[in-house]
Amino acid sequence: MSEERTCPIWYKTKLNGSDEPCGGKILRKEPAMSLEKDVGQIKGPNDLTGGYTKEELVPYYLYECEHGHILNKPGWWADVEEVPPGTVKSRFGWAMKKPPYMKE
Repeated sequence: MSEERTCPIWYKTKLNGSDEPCGGKILRKEPAMSLEKDVGQIKGPNDLTGGYTKEELVPYYLYECEHGHILNKPGWWADVEEVPPGTVKSRFGWAMKKPPYMKE
């Protein structure tokens, strides 16, 4: 991927009053894993719009921006470092989508 992706998270509240998306740099991605050992990595449609298409399924990843936002997107969405499952943490410090059979 030639262009560098930025975080598209956008919301406007009275507190932040921003009309702009987050725009943070995407730092890393980890495979989105199911909670069941038999299923493994989550796959989704090749098209971001989803729906009932005849497109092939591609692996999905959790992308983390520098401001802590976590996005669920296809593997081709951004060209960043891939880290093992359980590396990306929520804002509460919990591992995201870590299968139960993986040790801490």
